[in-house]
Amino acid sequence: MPTKPTAPAPEEDPLLAALERAPGGAPESEDEQRLVAAAKVEDRFTRAADVERMLAARARGDGDTTAFLTELGRSQAQAGDLTGALATLERGYALAKKANVDPVQGGDARFGLAQALVRKDAASRRARDIAREAEETFQKGEDASKVSEVRRWIEEHP
Repeated sequence: MPTKPTAPAPEEDPLLAALERAPGGAPESEDEQRLVAAAKVEDRFTRAADVERMLAARARGDGDTTAFLTELGRSQAQAGDLTGALATLERGYALAKKANVDPVQGGDARFGLAQALVRKDAASRRARDIAREAEETFQKGEDASKVSEVRRWIEEHP
């Protein structure tokens, strides 16, 4: 009889770690709980799809999911799913462009997308343009350390 895979600990799995840090806290609905349970036993890419479905359900009621999308996208990139990461980070970027998003969250979303775009294409002009947007957004949020980090990154990726 085949055994079910055991769930990785959140500190071992960046997708689960991102899920635990998601806005809104623990899963509330039965569907969200089912998705989390599935996420813990399925392969990495299925988990990402399940997490995104849960995210869509949360977004209908919460709207501000920029930080979660950024974390999820970075986790997908770290796991080797650059295509999925770019799709997720593009969604976060679209939300970040809304006027009511916290500047630090907006800057993180922009910077995360810029970094992923460069991983896909080292010569991406769009990546640099978005990184400059991130720098300006962090300046609005008065986050000097993030401004410095983005400036260093831009210098390293001319």
